[in-house]
Formats: sequence, C-alpha cells, structure tokens
Amino acid sequence: MAWMAAAVLLMINSAASPAQEQTPFSLSVVPGFEIPLGPRMAASADKPPYSIGYSAGLVGEYKLPFSSILLARGAIDYCLLPVVNGETVETADLSLVSFGLGTGVSFSPIERVTVKASAMGGYYVGVIGGQTGGNLFLSAGAGMSYRVLPALNVGLEATYKYYLTPSSADASLPRHLYDGISAQIGATYNIGVGSRRSKV
Repeated sequence: MAWMAAAVLLMINSAASPAQEQTPFSLSVVPGFEIPLGPRMAASADKPPYSIGYSAGLVGEYKLPFSSILLARGAIDYCLLPVVNGETVETADLSLVSFGLGTGVSFSPIERVTVKASAMGGYYVGVIGGQTGGNLFLSAGAGMSYRVLPALNVGLEATYKYYLTPSSADASLPRHLYDGISAQIGATYNIGVGSRRSKV
C-alpha cells in the first residue's frame, strides 16, 4: 500500500538524522478497535452483548523528573460498541466516554525504540438507547513505538479495559458493563523537540 511505502521511506530517511534530547511532555492520538470479552449474557447466547467496536483516545504523558523510567499520564477516550442480540446487531450502540489518570514505565531497549506499560483508572459516562449512566473504570496496557522523526513516534499498543456497571442500573445486571481488549495504533508528538536546535 502507498502509505506503508511512504512510512518505510520516512523511517529510513530519519535514521540518518542526529539524535536529539527528548522532552518530558508528550501527546498521543490513539485510534483502535475494541474486542469485547464480557460480560457474558444469556440474552446473547452467553456471549458478550457487543460486536467489535471502535475507539479513539487522546493521551498526555509526563516523564517524572526523579526517575528515568516512571511517567504520569492522563487520557480522554471514546468507545463505540454495536449491541448484539443473539446473532443480530441491533440499531442501538453503546457509547463510552472516559476520563482517567494513571502511571506507567517507559524505556528504550535500543535506539529509537520505546517500550511502555501503564495502568489507569477514572470515571466514564455511557449512553445507550437514550439512557445515560456512569461509574468507575480500570485499564492496563503495554506497547512499543518507533521514533520516525525527532518529535514523532508511531507505535502499537494493546490495552485491557474494565467498566463497572452504572450505579443507577438494575441490581440484577452483571457487575460490569463491558470489558475487552483495545488494539491501537498511535502517533506521539514529543512536545518541544522540534523547536530545539542542536548544540555545537
């Protein structure tokens, strides 16, 4: 595909550029696919009541000054999950908007490659069929990225997400509204790197 060829050429060209100091702040855009794991429901033949969905997130990270690997992170995430009734996808979708804070580790095993692992918790608001509710959520994930430009990394990440059932929901419902794995591809902008000049 044309975009893949362009990405490879960009990586090769950037490999010849001199390394630059990384800043502690970064901002990532992470679209992805949502793969439902639960909850198991009798109404959907004991399968998760959702089909594969979509998500998009905005993640900010700050490398803590007292550690070479620890970081703090905050995120805003949106998920859209089509509802399944048996073998039929209904017209109603479940929308989840979440706001979270967390921590993680980040290190570079080889030049230009960064490996990360993180955990996060926060609050979400869900909307389905005109009904709205919210509760706490938890997530944990890991990923790897490659620095294609001094200020830009691209990478892959897998994240497990767990959303508690809204506190206002019927007590007969499962304890959690949704859990699943998000497969994401993202771009990270290292804030301030592009504006710096190399020292002679």
